[in-house]
Amino acid sequence: MKRILQSIFRKPLRRAVRVLEEKSRNRSAFARAENVFEKWVSERRFTEPTESNETPLKEMGLTSSELASFCKWKYGKTFLTVRKELRIREACRLMQEHPESKIGEIGHLVGIDDPSNFRHQFKSVEGVTPSEWKENQKKIRKSLEIV
Repeated sequence: MKRILQSIFRKPLRRAVRVLEEKSRNRSAFARAENVFEKWVSERRFTEPTESNETPLKEMGLTSSELASFCKWKYGKTFLTVRKELRIREACRLMQEHPESKIGEIGHLVGIDDPSNFRHQFKSVEGVTPSEWKENQKKIRKSLEIV
């Protein structure tokens, strides 16, 4: 009877052990990725121009699958989408602090050198072009001055 039970449960148990081991590895990889990613963000490294995610991967010491899994787990998005959103959020902050700055300069400061690409990425995140966003901010500032 013991042999029968062992033969019935051996494969499912092995599978369960493998799943638990994989989850443990993922947890430690995610913890490492989270620490490195938070440092990368706090240092504003996302503003450095780069064509792919290879440079950040080297800086973070992560494999592409670790970074992809981490971003999907933490943000529900790809790394490139997260980086784009960080860049656009930084662009908004810069435009608020320096409303006189040219849009092309802001794009360059956040790591997007091509003005057309900057406008496209900005609109995909904010729903308006950088010019429209700046104009809206100007109206908001004026309305706050009146009050």
